[in-house]
Amino acid sequence: MINLQHTVLITARPTDVWRVLTDPDLLSSWISGFQSYRSVSGVAGEANAHSLQTILQGGREMTFEQYTTVAERPVAFENHLHHKSMSLEVRYDLRPVAEGEATELTATQQVRLKSFMLKAVEGLIRQQIDKTMPADLKRLAALVESQDR
Repeated sequence: MINLQHTVLITARPTDVWRVLTDPDLLSSWISGFQSYRSVSGVAGEANAHSLQTILQGGREMTFEQYTTVAERPVAFENHLHHKSMSLEVRYDLRPVAEGEATELTATQQVRLKSFMLKAVEGLIRQQIDKTMPADLKRLAALVESQDR
């Protein structure tokens, strides 16, 4: 199992961060390899939403079933994503700082590899996620800050 956590400071209120974080139309602007989002049921950004998300990973498209399990606006947002080869739990915790004018966003990702082949290269997968996760958060911060002005 892979467990990673990264934090970024965003110069915007938590409500502004939440709006961008939970907007499916903006996911391709900040998530590496993001290809498409299709709602299955529920409302994006709310608990019990169900969608299909396609991500380009290692040169191939992977479609995940995504379920929003926690949506405590604008404090915490958690999604569970399932694919035949892996499952992920991704949680975002938002904490106001600078008298509420900025947000400390902590992203925690837990990855369970299901296939023997992926388990054999777990270290490489960990390195890749550890590289892309902070880059994704920096793109998210830049996107929020550009929309906040």
